[in-house]
Amino acid sequence: MIKKAKPYSLSLKFSLPRQPLTMKTRQGILITVGDGKYFGTGDCAPLPGFSKESYDDVKEEVDLWLKGKKTASLPSLCWAIDVAMSKYQAQKKEISLTKFWSRGDFLSRDDLRIAKLYHERISISHNDVIKVKVGESSLREDISKISYIVKEFSPRKIRLDVNRKWDLSDAIFFCKKMESLPIDYIEEPCASPTDLPLLERETSLKLALDESLYKDDWEWEKFLPKVYAIILKPTLLGGIEALRRIEEKARGASCHCVVSSSFESDIGIDALKHLACAWQQEDIAAGLDTEKWFFS
Repeated sequence: MIKKAKPYSLSLKFSLPRQPLTMKTRQGILITVGDGKYFGTGDCAPLPGFSKESYDDVKEEVDLWLKGKKTASLPSLCWAIDVAMSKYQAQKKEISLTKFWSRGDFLSRDDLRIAKLYHERISISHNDVIKVKVGESSLREDISKISYIVKEFSPRKIRLDVNRKWDLSDAIFFCKKMESLPIDYIEEPCASPTDLPLLERETSLKLALDESLYKDDWEWEKFLPKVYAIILKPTLLGGIEALRRIEEKARGASCHCVVSSSFESDIGIDALKHLACAWQQEDIAAGLDTEKWFFS
């Protein structure tokens, strides 16, 4: 098996969340495996401020992995290697990556149907679902901002991402103000995730889990029946088997999966599109609209 690694650096138009304004580039490593005839490439791009591992951690482990001295253990590298291996295997089988990752109920769909779904993932993400970060300003300012967006842009749905900024009382106050608006769901509104069950009793807004999946600081699995969606960020969560275990838990609780980007390269986004096509319901928009952050 041929193994290669190629570092890259992408220029940013805007600073990334939780990063200083001086951060101008997004770093990652492209991982390629193959046999000379078939090959696959995955994107290893730990996200500063969110990933457990740093870029330097990844560089060190990649070097050992290339030399055959260590198997991958860091989430972003596990994901990149699994993508590369999956693409390689899919090429050999002459099937799409979507089909390779799909459960049996999806495999009956023909490639034309898969191609349609693949392109819909992009159009849905760009057109009628807007994601808005809240929690950085005052509650009044955030409420005014969402009201303005609804009035000016008339989105079909709005997704709110709080990143655990509020205490329970603030979360309840904000959610009550949003209940008449077209809110798809709100991600991790509570600073203490164990407050989420209490919030769920007080609001009709649908809740989604994000940080809970990779911080693992409470027993979130028990709360799944009350959750509308979980946000799958493979760069933060790890390889395909780790993701599949989470996806199966969610599906067993009738909870939706939303595949989401962690500001990967176009190669990384492409893999996420295939994962979204393979695992998401057709009317669920994937969170893949991050390419606009980079200079082309």
